[in-house]
Amino acid sequence: MNIRKLLHPFHGIRDSYKEVFECEHGKLVLKHLMKTAYMDTPTYTPGDSHETAHREGMRRLVLSITNMLRMDTGDIKTELEEMHDAEDDFVGRG
Repeated sequence: MNIRKLLHPFHGIRDSYKEVFECEHGKLVLKHLMKTAYMDTPTYTPGDSHETAHREGMRRLVLSITNMLRMDTGDIKTELEEMHDAEDDFVGRG
């Protein structure tokens, strides 16, 4: 490893993200973030540019996490589908 890479302020950050989000609790938190940050619904709010910007900012933060984890859109789609299936099962039991 070269010295420039070692001294970079983000050296090792990707490994830290993986350690946090690849354990069971981290996976649960990431799925929750995906749901609450409009990863599966439109961010556009008709007539309210501020709310649209707010939602898009939330979404962008989760996208930066998934980027650090090197998740592609297929991985994200699978996570969201699994989350929806689990919700449907839960609602179906009520």
